[in-house]
Amino acid sequence: MATLILNADATPVSVLPLSISNWRDAVKMYFLERADIISSYDIHVRSENLTLAVPKIMLSREYIQPPKAVKFTKDNLLLRDEFCCQYCDFKDVRFNKDNVLTMDHVKPRKDGGMTTWDNIALCCRECNARKGHRTDMKPRKAPHRPSYYQLAATRKNFPVQIADPEWIPFIDWVEDDKIILIPPQFDFDKTECQMLF
Repeated sequence: MATLILNADATPVSVLPLSISNWRDAVKMYFLERADIISSYDIHVRSENLTLAVPKIMLSREYIQPPKAVKFTKDNLLLRDEFCCQYCDFKDVRFNKDNVLTMDHVKPRKDGGMTTWDNIALCCRECNARKGHRTDMKPRKAPHRPSYYQLAATRKNFPVQIADPEWIPFIDWVEDDKIILIPPQFDFDKTECQMLF
């Protein structure tokens, strides 16, 4: 079961990926007084002395700064290159495990090319196979290290998966047709709920 974690200014802590926590970590945040519960599911966890509704949306008590550097991951690379092959403009707007786009070393590894922001371009399988170890094929946009804010702005152009319609007001950049509602998964049984504390 997912809990949306909001910053002190009521915006998501992160959009890369969306700041979602599992219910156990959300309950810990509450008891450690790091966040307040804004909204809860109709499911309760119990101890001998306490009954608590599972948090749906939480608000951090302190403002959390966005990271200065962006991690090099395939999901972030997909965002930087806007899900588009940098050689032929083929587009596949799906995230990591389902996406058919590959990472191409502009300067091949055999020539000392590193797996870094400045040497990797998004590439479809056909273009990657055609390019191979050649260096005469150049990507349409030169690879570069993006900032958090550049990737966050790009992320807001693509669909987002949410667990509950109550999250929508806090994810204000998303148009209605870009919201994919995934019903919450209950990852515990009644015995575990009663013996939690």
